Amino acid sequence: HTGNLKFPLCSARSPKKFRHGQGREASSPIIFKDTLFLKRQKSPSPDMGTVDSSSELSLPGRVSRVFTPASTLMLFALISAVFYAERRAFFRNELGALVSSLDLEGFLAFHFTVLAAFAALLYWYLTRPLAVYVLDYDLWQPKREEESKYACTRERFKALLENARETTAIRAPGFDRARTVQSALNKRLTPDGEPAAFTQESIDFQMRIFERNGVGDFGYFPEMLWAQSPNMAGARDEAETVMFGAIDNVLLKTKLTPKDIDILIVNCSLFNPTPSLASMIVHKYGMNSSIRSFNLGGMGCGAAPIAVDLARDLLQSHAGKRALLISTENITQNFYFGQDRGMLLPNTLFRMGCSATVLTNKRSDVWRCKYKLLHTVRTHLGGRPEGYRAIFEEEDSEGIRGGRLSKELGKVAGEAILKNLQSLGPKALPVSEKLRYAWNMFCRRVLGKKGPAYVPNFKKAFQHFCIHTGGRGVIDKMEKTLSLTPGEVEPSRATLYRWGNTSSSSVWYELAFIEKKRRIRAGQRVWQIGFGSGFKCNSAVWEALPAAERVGV
Repeated sequence: HTGNLKFPLCSARSPKKFRHGQGREASSPIIFKDTLFLKRQKSPSPDMGTVDSSSELSLPGRVSRVFTPASTLMLFALISAVFYAERRAFFRNELGALVSSLDLEGFLAFHFTVLAAFAALLYWYLTRPLAVYVLDYDLWQPKREEESKYACTRERFKALLENARETTAIRAPGFDRARTVQSALNKRLTPDGEPAAFTQESIDFQMRIFERNGVGDFGYFPEMLWAQSPNMAGARDEAETVMFGAIDNVLLKTKLTPKDIDILIVNCSLFNPTPSLASMIVHKYGMNSSIRSFNLGGMGCGAAPIAVDLARDLLQSHAGKRALLISTENITQNFYFGQDRGMLLPNTLFRMGCSATVLTNKRSDVWRCKYKLLHTVRTHLGGRPEGYRAIFEEEDSEGIRGGRLSKELGKVAGEAILKNLQSLGPKALPVSEKLRYAWNMFCRRVLGKKGPAYVPNFKKAFQHFCIHTGGRGVIDKMEKTLSLTPGEVEPSRATLYRWGNTSSSSVWYELAFIEKKRRIRAGQRVWQIGFGSGFKCNSAVWEALPAAERVGV
C-alpha cells in the first residue's frame, strides 16, 4: 500500500547524492509488505444493460438542457406577464381601493424581485460544476519475494547490455539483417559466442549515463526483458502485473468492488494491444457492461493530468459516479537494442511502475476523500515541427525501433513549461502576485522601461511540487526556473532515485513520498506537472483534505 512504500532517506541538506545518482540508504534492505489480492469477479451481472446517456445525465446536466439562457429569459417574461395580469384583475374588484391604500403594488414588486433572485440562485446551484475528489490512490510495487526477479541494479543492467543478442532486436521489414551484422554488430560477441546487440562503445555510453542521471539501484525491469524475450506475451504479462497489482491495492484501501466503478481511464503510451488495456481490466475484474472505458495511447509521460482532465469532464456531467484512473508504461517491447545514442538514453531512465487512482463526485464519499481537484491546464506544442518531433518513435538506420530524444528537447520543454505557467498563473496565484506581474508588464510594454520579466512566486500558490521524474536535468531546470529549494524538489529526486522514470505515474509516486514524510496538511495545495511527447506540458492542482493528514497514522 502507499503507506508501505520505502524511499531512501534524504533531506534538503543533502540533495547532491540524488543529483548524481550515488546515494546509499541509511537502512537496508528495503522492506516491502505483501500485496493482498482481492477475489476476481466472475462475470458482469446479466441484468446490466448498455449505457443510456440521456438517463445517466446528472441533475445539473438535465436542468442545463431545459434551463438554457433563452428559456430562462422566456420563463421570467411569462412570470412577469402573469403577475401583471393578476394585479390588474385584482384591482378591478370592489376591494381595489382598499388594497391600493395599502400599497400592494410595492408589496408585489418586492416579492417578485425576491422570487426572481431565488430562481436565479436555484438555476446557478443546479447547473454549477460538480466538485471532483480523490477518494484514494495506490501504486504498484513487487512483493518482497519477487523483488529480486525485477530489480535493476547497475550490475544486472550492465550484464543485460553485455549479454544482449543481436537477434533480440526487433527490426522493421526490408532491412538486411546479415548486412547489418556484417557492418556494425559483429565487432563483439556475447559470452555465448553470438553476435551482440550492443557495441562496447554503446555499453560504455549507457553505463556513463546510468551513473549520472539520478537513477539508483532500486528500479525494476520486466521479467521477459531479463530473459531477452521481448514478445507480445511478455508485454501483456508486464501490463497485467503492474496494473492488477495497483488496482488490487486501491480497491482494498477504498473498500470498493469492481462493480462500484462507473468510469475507467487507462493511459499507456507505447503499448496498445487489441483488445485494449482497458478491456483487459474489465475482463479481469468482471466490471459492469455499462462502464464507460477509455484507453489513451501515445500521450507520453505527461498523460496522468490528461487522464485527470478527462475524468473531471465526465464526472462534472454525471452525478454520483466514480472513476478509476490507471497510469502506466510498458518496457518489454520498447527497450532499444541499437547503437543510436539519441535512442539509447531511455534505456537508462525508464523503469516499471503504475498508479491506480479513484476519483469521485459522490457526496457520500466526500468525508473520506483525500484531495479536491482545483485546476487542470494542458499545453500542446505539436503545431510546431520541433515540438512534434522532440520525442519521436521510429526506426534507426538499421531498422531497429526505439524512441528518439531530439537535441531541441530542452528548448521545447522550457517553452511548454512557460506557456503552461502563463495559463495556470491567473487561476492559482494570489492577487498580490497577479498585481506584481501586471505592473511589471505595464512598465516594460507601456512605459518602455528595461528590465527582466517578473516571474511570479508560485510557492505562494502551491506548498508541494510533484515534478515529473524525466531525469536529473529536468528536475534541475524546474528547480532553477521556479526558484525552488532543495527540500521542495526532494520528492522528485527521491522518486527518480528509488523508482526511476515510471513515466506518467511518477507524479503519484512523488505524492506518496510527500505523504510518507507526513508533510501534507489540510488546505495545502499540491501541483502535479508532467511532460510528454507531442510536445505537451500538463498540470493538475489539488487541495489537501483532512483525510490526507491521516496517512501512515
